[in-house]
Amino acid sequence: MNSCPSELHSYIVHLACAPCLPVSRHYHAIAVPFIYQSMALDGADRISKVAATLEKTPSHRRRIRHLFISDAPSSSKREREDTDPGVETAMIQILRVAAPTLEPLTFLATTPCTSTCLISQLFRHSFPRVLELTVHGYYPFPSMPVSMPVLQRLHLSGNRNTHGLFQLGGLEASCPSISHLRISGVERAVAFVNELDSLLQQSSSLYGCIASG
Repeated sequence: MNSCPSELHSYIVHLACAPCLPVSRHYHAIAVPFIYQSMALDGADRISKVAATLEKTPSHRRRIRHLFISDAPSSSKREREDTDPGVETAMIQILRVAAPTLEPLTFLATTPCTSTCLISQLFRHSFPRVLELTVHGYYPFPSMPVSMPVLQRLHLSGNRNTHGLFQLGGLEASCPSISHLRISGVERAVAFVNELDSLLQQSSSLYGCIASG
């Protein structure tokens, strides 16, 4: 193994990561940048602790590629409470840190009184490498130009009537490479159905779209 190039060691660590940390100092040094490559975060305590840790971690050691983050409590037995403002800040801090390297992102904002604000902040960030995005909550529409230039698959859930999503032009401006769009949780949205029908008649090759209740 000592004769193998560092690039091969790095690829092995990329696949194994944490188990390689205690192998040797050499492997530990190679593995450190991959520790945070895949993260699933929920609950106020965990999100706040991870945000604080990432803020103190050098950028080359916090390359996050896969991220699931939810403001829902980690324990199903606990009653749902309003999201702590500190947790909102921590979620946005994590997004800011992860944005340059993220590829798939799942973002759940489950508190009705704060979900729109949280998701609007997400849409104001630039994600140059995100290919897949799932957003759940009472979402506003993307509007920042070319914020997700290579995004291909987008799943939006939580807004019962998304009328205006296509007419306002923000979606196409923010995500020019989108090819698959899924919209869940739509109810009695006749205006949106008409909007979607009109769009598909104009250009059937624009992108695949699924709207589900």
